[in-house]
Amino acid sequence: MNSVSTKSYFGIFIVILTLKSVEQSASMMDQVQATMNYWTDYAHNGLFKLSETISRRKKAEESFQKARVVKENGTEMLQEIAGNIRQMMEEKVNAIKRIKMHAEALSCQRKPNIESDSDYDFFDADNFNETDSLEYEHLDHLMHKEQVWRCDNPDTIPFPLDRCKKMLKKYDEVVKPTTCVNKPLMEVDDSIREHGFFRSLTMRYHPHYDEKVNLDFSVIRSTVSVYVRDKIVLNNIRWSEALDLTFKCNTMLDPTLIWQYFASSSGFMRLYPAINWPDEEYDKTYDHRTRSWYTESMTSPKDMIILLDRSGSMTGKRRKISRHIVHDILDTLADNDYVNVLTFANSTEPLITCFNDTLIQANEENLRLIRENLTLYEVRFHGRLDLAFEKAFEILNDSQRKSSGMFCTQVIMVIAEGLDYFDEETFMRLKRLNTEDERKCRVRIFTYQLETVESDAEVMLRIACEHMGYYVNISDVAEIREKVNMYTSVLSRSVNLYRDPNFQPVWSALYVDLADRR
Repeated sequence: MNSVSTKSYFGIFIVILTLKSVEQSASMMDQVQATMNYWTDYAHNGLFKLSETISRRKKAEESFQKARVVKENGTEMLQEIAGNIRQMMEEKVNAIKRIKMHAEALSCQRKPNIESDSDYDFFDADNFNETDSLEYEHLDHLMHKEQVWRCDNPDTIPFPLDRCKKMLKKYDEVVKPTTCVNKPLMEVDDSIREHGFFRSLTMRYHPHYDEKVNLDFSVIRSTVSVYVRDKIVLNNIRWSEALDLTFKCNTMLDPTLIWQYFASSSGFMRLYPAINWPDEEYDKTYDHRTRSWYTESMTSPKDMIILLDRSGSMTGKRRKISRHIVHDILDTLADNDYVNVLTFANSTEPLITCFNDTLIQANEENLRLIRENLTLYEVRFHGRLDLAFEKAFEILNDSQRKSSGMFCTQVIMVIAEGLDYFDEETFMRLKRLNTEDERKCRVRIFTYQLETVESDAEVMLRIACEHMGYYVNISDVAEIREKVNMYTSVLSRSVNLYRDPNFQPVWSALYVDLADRR
């Protein structure tokens, strides 16, 4: 009996422990479930409140409480939208025309040139501090300057003075008399300004520009490869300072305007209103001459063949310079241009095989492929530029027949260390190749020499001159950008000589404003 009883109690004890274990496990599961429900509800409510705050749901619902369905004429609505866009664009065009007219007048009626070591100074976007210490002196300087500008060219200021009287009134009140009889008394001699006068400027945040700006002045931004006190650059900066009058009046006539620029081919840009240029490295390398809005307005759409020397002597520094030249040429091209790169030695071959015997659009993808392949070609043999010319003209003529290019301006760029087999007979053959088409146009040829051999220089100069181009000698990487950009000034001559009385602006495509397009 005792043994049986003991076993029974033991069995009952085990059952009781098991039941307690099950009960504890169920209780823990309930707690976990409750915790999960709590956090789920908490997250749900938080996200719901956040979405309501961001979307403003209640305000949206309230705004529709008094809403009513109105039948609209779709055609009239589109016409109204188109009219508003047209008016907006016309206002921008008129602002550009005023800058253009004033700049042309100022350039023609400029004062006698000053030297590089003169005391003339200006506000440099890369070299001034934000301070209020000279604010009154700056305003006094400004009022006298603008009065002098108005006296210098009273008949060439292109904006309607009666609509800008509010802007000009404050200067007339300060500088008496308003006539120009006593103009010599109003002249401001920059040399008497204290040291640092142009190295400080009052800057204040303006919501329209979302930047700290100064609405009284413009600033000069020069590219890193340009010496800003070069005589040509300095005198261009000097005569263009009166454009501030036009910038300000444009802003009054069209308050939606933001930034206004005057971009010079000599390598500087006048920017209004004044800002302090960012210190980031990619901003410091900014060059307006490689932007589509600049290149497309300077030149017409181009069909371009680049002939790149790959003879055995194109090694080391010569190859490095030639690669940089091609890079900088490509930087001046836009979507409206067509291009191909041919390498030549004793034969002529395309840099990229799949671009063989054709012109390809100069979009970023195609230009990237060209840049990536500039290090892949093999140098050997001697250079036969005469054969390269024949291939280039074959491609350009074929593009005209097939209408595969722009059929506007056609250009050949020659990058070579030296010349072989280019005698008088070759010159005559090149002239026969470059005959006028039905538009009375010929292909322009630009030559870039990588050595200083005098005999080769004479030949390359003659090639460029006989074919309406330009010749430069490049022996250092630092001088590449400035010498390459000379070709855009040459191509702009025909655009400038064609004086259309019904001036039509050039609209650039939408682009990302990157310092380095590569």
